[in-house]
Order: sequence, then C-alpha cells, then structure tokens
Amino acid sequence: AMVSCFKLTGYLVVLFPVLLAAWVALLMNVFKPIHAKDACDNHNTQSRSTPTLPGLPYECGWHEIRPNTTGSRTHVFIQPRGSFCWSNAGLILPPQKVKLGGFLVDTLTEPTLTHNMLLDRPEASCPGGQHLLQGVLYTHPDVDHFLGDQVIDDSVPRYGRQALNDEIGALKGTKPKLVAASLIGHAIWAAAEAADWRAWVGKVPAGKARDILLMVVGWGWMQSRLAVFRFGEVDVDRMKGVTNVIDSETEKVKVDGIADMTVRYYGAIHSKSDSMVYLPSERVVFAGDLLFIGIAPVMWAGPAAKWSDALSDLIKRTGDDWLFVPGHGPVTDLTGVQLVKEYFDYVHKAVTERCTPSDEKQDLDCAYKLLEGLPKQLREAFSEPQRILITAQVECMTRRKGGSIQVELPTKVKLLAAQGEYAVRELVGMVKHAS
Repeated sequence: AMVSCFKLTGYLVVLFPVLLAAWVALLMNVFKPIHAKDACDNHNTQSRSTPTLPGLPYECGWHEIRPNTTGSRTHVFIQPRGSFCWSNAGLILPPQKVKLGGFLVDTLTEPTLTHNMLLDRPEASCPGGQHLLQGVLYTHPDVDHFLGDQVIDDSVPRYGRQALNDEIGALKGTKPKLVAASLIGHAIWAAAEAADWRAWVGKVPAGKARDILLMVVGWGWMQSRLAVFRFGEVDVDRMKGVTNVIDSETEKVKVDGIADMTVRYYGAIHSKSDSMVYLPSERVVFAGDLLFIGIAPVMWAGPAAKWSDALSDLIKRTGDDWLFVPGHGPVTDLTGVQLVKEYFDYVHKAVTERCTPSDEKQDLDCAYKLLEGLPKQLREAFSEPQRILITAQVECMTRRKGGSIQVELPTKVKLLAAQGEYAVRELVGMVKHAS
C-alpha cells in the first residue's frame, strides 16, 4: 500500500503543473482556440503530397468532377488534408438549361463552415444566404458529415438512415462533452507547449509517471486539433435530421432534373450506418467515409473484412471509367478504391496472424504490431499511419463480439488518447514499440 501511495504521489507531482496550468488557462481564457474562419482555414494542413487525378487537384473548395457534361453536374467540396473532421461534401446539379436547385451530399463539421461552403455555390443559395436545395442526403451519422444541418432550410427534404436521427437525439447529451473536451484538451496542449514540455519530458524517469504525462499531453494534442471547430454553435433544436428515411438496402431517390440516383446501404462499418450514392449516368459515386484517400482510414464499427467486402461490391458495380468521391481526401479512381481495400485486407490478416483478440489487455500491443508491420506501399499511400492504432483495436473488439460494434464515448476517448500519445511521443523520439 505504501509503494502504491508513493507511485500515486509521483504521478500527481508530474501531472499537477500541466493540469493546473491548463485549468488556469481555461479559466482566464488565455489559450482560447482560434476557430477556422472558413472551410479552407485548416491550420493543421500537412505538407505531404497526395497523388491526384488529372483535372482534379487536391485543393480546398468546390471542384466539378466531370466538366462539360450535358447531364447532371457533379461537384465535390474538398477540405485538405482530410484529417479528423476535415471532410468532403458533394453537390449534384441538374443540367445547366434546367433551372432547378441542387442536391447536397453531406454537410461539413459545423454550421459556419457549411454556411460559407454553400455561399461559394451560387446555384445552391440565394442572396441572404438562404440555401435553396432540392434535398440533402447523409451518407452516415458522424458529426463531421451532418453537424451543418441547421443552416439548411427546414423545407428541404433530408434523406438518410434512421441512425442519423438517433445520433441527433443523443447530441443533447454528448454535445456539452464534445465542447468541453475540445476546450480542455486545447488548454492542456497549449499549456504544455507554453511550459516547453519537449525540453523537459525526457528528464522525467521512464515509467508509469512519464507514460501518463505523455498520454495526457497526447490527448490534449488530439483535442486541440478539434478545437478549431465551432461545436458550441451547434443548435440541436434547429437540426431537422432525416425526414425521408431510407430503410432498404438499395433505394432510388427521385430528384427533378437529376437522373438515376441510387443509394446503397452497407451497414455499420466505418460508423453506425454507412451508405454510398451511385450516379450511373455520370459514372460517379459519393462513397462517404467508406473511402479515405491519401489519409489512413479510421474504423469505429468494423469488422475489417466487412469493409473490404463493401469495397469489393463497389468495384463490382462500377468500372475503370468511374470516379469516386471519398469522405476524406481527393477524388479517386478504381486504383484508389483498391488501395483502401488492400488496407483492410491487411488489417484483417494481420490481426488474425499476429494478435490475440480474445485478450482485451493485448489490444494496444496488437495495434502497435499492425502499425510497425504496415507494408511500405500502404504506409506511402496513407498519411497519419498512426490512425491504425484505432482501427486495429476496434478490429480486436469486433472479434470478441463476433461482428460490428458501437464504440461508446469513454472508449472513443481512450482510443483517441492512444493515437495522440503516439503522435507526441513521435515528436520527442519516444515512440513505444510492440512487445
């Protein structure tokens, strides 16, 4: 008992200055987050280049996917470099001679970003910022794809699965936690930076105390990246949610002036409910977060084999002349889709061969094994490779359950903290390795 007491005292001695500084900073508003003024104001943009297709640059803003078409006009709004909450949205417009509003696929992470995004498309808004759309379709219920819902006029039909409405219903309880986590985490990270943590963390003796310190600082680093978003502006009572529920596996959505739009449901894989939007006439698919291009995917539901099967189905239903809009990253072709499939084939095979999913205590070690063993081709294709630390642990959880899981908030915080810890350890050359 005495030894445990001394250990606890040691942890508090190490953590107290950082936690106290963070608390004071939060109270005094010294380290108030600088919110992104628009969707192209990403201070965390990485310098690493991402391969793109001709005529479809990986640049922030609207891009027409197939210019000069005589049919429906498809556009994508891109937010490089696709990391947490920097997502894409789509807009499908009728032919130019047809004077009708467009059809939106997903919003951005919060109301201000979504409002400014739509103002950049004259066809999607009128003077005063009242957005005139024929409809909105939500591919899945992750906050970075629907929290802009409140800026869409109430009269606009919303299409999607019931899971999105369930998520909006839960937001009243989770929003305060989301806001608090981003503010406190940002304050911790800013305080650690102000205290020049990189200069002295190496002087803390290796062991549990330093591990906890790096975990806390890592969690702060992760949350600070989310603090640029105005989660506090989200008004759950103003969010309409899905008005036209899609409950079949495949369903055609009829929109005036837009030919042949089909929504295909793939189940819980990346999130609690994932769908893709197929436009056969234009040979374009809006794949939601079942596609991450140029940045490592994150899996919250799984399993990996199910994700791979979904992409096999996508490949089977399309062809070499199709284009694919990911939820994060640049527009891609079948080569990009195949790379994502290879990524999840690797996750499935590596967990099977290298890990013991039945032992929950081994999950993080398993994740480090997958990160260290990531093939060169995949490491080069996807930035932020440490995101596999989340995916691998979720894969282990799915093995114990025997199928898709729902990651609750405490577990999600833990998984994000593990990735943040890796990132800050990498900054100071203290990366842990699999045992």
